[in-house]
Amino acid sequence: MRVVDKLLISVILLSLIPIAGAGAAKTLTDVGPVFGGAHIAANTSGSATLALDDLPAIAEEFTATWCDPCAKVAAALHEIENDTGVQIYTNHRNISESMDPLGNEIVDQRWIDRYSSREPPAVVFNGTISQSGGSANGASLAEDFTANAQTPLEVGDGETSLTWINSSENTGIITWSINGIDESLLAEGTLESMIWFVEDFAHYEDGLNGEEYYPYVVREILYLGSNNSGSIEVTLPSTWDDSDLQIHLIHQINKTILVEDSCLEIGNCVAPPTADESFLPGFSVLMATTVIIGAAITERRKRL
Repeated sequence: MRVVDKLLISVILLSLIPIAGAGAAKTLTDVGPVFGGAHIAANTSGSATLALDDLPAIAEEFTATWCDPCAKVAAALHEIENDTGVQIYTNHRNISESMDPLGNEIVDQRWIDRYSSREPPAVVFNGTISQSGGSANGASLAEDFTANAQTPLEVGDGETSLTWINSSENTGIITWSINGIDESLLAEGTLESMIWFVEDFAHYEDGLNGEEYYPYVVREILYLGSNNSGSIEVTLPSTWDDSDLQIHLIHQINKTILVEDSCLEIGNCVAPPTADESFLPGFSVLMATTVIIGAAITERRKRL
């Protein structure tokens, strides 16, 4: 067998080496928890109140309509939805994205600010546990996600409340409040409240992953600031299709970190991107491929 053929086989074998830690959940220490989830249908007035010590788990799914493994991740999330009570929010790629029309720039930018990597699929539970890729760490993705969703989230003993008064077809008044947050969380960072406008289902049959219906799409984010309560008049964002928009009250803690002796708050400023370990093996394979191809060229020159 020629040397060049051996080298090409080596490249193929290198590309088949599993990525270290693929499917393993990671605890996020540089961003604070995400919690809340009180919600109301946008086409009717109403109110909802949740106790902080009895909040549903929140799963933020990062996805794209062209991503095949994303369909498997979505299926696993929906499989555990009823048993765990997890509330699922799907964030579709938008910035520099030409193939997925369901995303939103503000939604995508928030994901970048908090979680850095934009390679789908990825799921973050309660803002504190991240699992990337379509490979399971345990017996199945459903088993992995169940464990992640059932990890206790202790944010306080107060409550979070949302009221929506529908003024017209696309306008209304939002009133929100939160109290009783654990003081240790506020010592680590600042509270930020948001409204997530969520489309219950979006029908898009031109996606490349074989799916036609995409549930729980975050269409827009409205930042409410750090006040514990307030009221604001809003205009509803447009939906992809149908009148199935929901209004969700979400809170997050923006942790304060030190970067080169400068104090930065995640979500409120641009911090240097953290290294994404999931990219390192791919980079190593690329480097190895470059070295092998170089060796092949050298060997060929020796023969000439």
